[in-house]
Amino acid sequence: MLTFLGEVSNCKEIVALNLLNHYGFGDMYQLLGRYLDFRYTRNDQPPYAFDVSFESGLYESIQQLYGINLVRLVNLKEVHAAIREEQYPVIRVDGYHMPYMSRYYRKYHVYHYIIAEAHDAERDQTKVFDDLLSFSGLIDRRVWEQAAVETELEAFRFDLREAGPPDENKRFQFLRQQAERLYRDYLVSSTACAGSLSLQRFRDDVAALACADPDERREVVEQMVIELVSIPHIRHGFARYAKTVGGDSQWARQADILANNWQTLFRTMLRQLYQDQSCIDEIVEKLDRIREQERLLVQANYDFFHSKREEAKGEWKHSPSG
Repeated sequence: MLTFLGEVSNCKEIVALNLLNHYGFGDMYQLLGRYLDFRYTRNDQPPYAFDVSFESGLYESIQQLYGINLVRLVNLKEVHAAIREEQYPVIRVDGYHMPYMSRYYRKYHVYHYIIAEAHDAERDQTKVFDDLLSFSGLIDRRVWEQAAVETELEAFRFDLREAGPPDENKRFQFLRQQAERLYRDYLVSSTACAGSLSLQRFRDDVAALACADPDERREVVEQMVIELVSIPHIRHGFARYAKTVGGDSQWARQADILANNWQTLFRTMLRQLYQDQSCIDEIVEKLDRIREQERLLVQANYDFFHSKREEAKGEWKHSPSG
């Protein structure tokens, strides 16, 4: 039986964490060491378009650390076979056709990922699990099938035949490489579209809205809110990672504070959009604070795996001094 993990990722990656947890890989949060990644691009001309994303390499990390491979399911026949064999296939669906997704149902075409747990042949209904929307229940087979094949079918299952926990040396090397990748992408090689400079660009674009036409400002903030919705979740995912590898260290506690600050920022942007039209300066101040917090956390994460003391065998699990 699958269990809910809470808001620690986006819809495409939470399903993988759900499956890892179900199959006994309870230390899966160690895979989220790149969950401070930030990518931002924009279209400067109306209609305004923004894209906020992140790169975690989660699925590659699952194969690298645990030896779990993904098997692509190329048609609905293979999906149903995986359901019958209790292999918990992941299916991409269009929220426009999914009744329990009230925000999107019959309104917007939005890709979303679900896990099919079981099928009731007598009722012709499938039990669907959706951690991000806190849903576990039966859906008519034809409904989710239509949602799955609206465009091109995307579905997969885990292949566990070569799966197993890593030894401590392999685990440490993975964690160190993960920290190095985040450090490089967020700080060393940052650009206007990725990393710290990208977050600075986002902050500057928000600041410019103070002088924008009210209608234009509302349109832009609405688009930004839509794109930012998963960022507080993945920052909470990073906080879980930090606690997993850093214990009760100051560094791990700061990661938790950062996640809460992102959540507060998102709520302030909602307030700007729906209630109070004078929150731009407050949002900018919060972004300045968040950017500095993230810079320090990326550095601390890197230092944690590169200090001489913690590279000693068995010492990497302990929190750094200071």
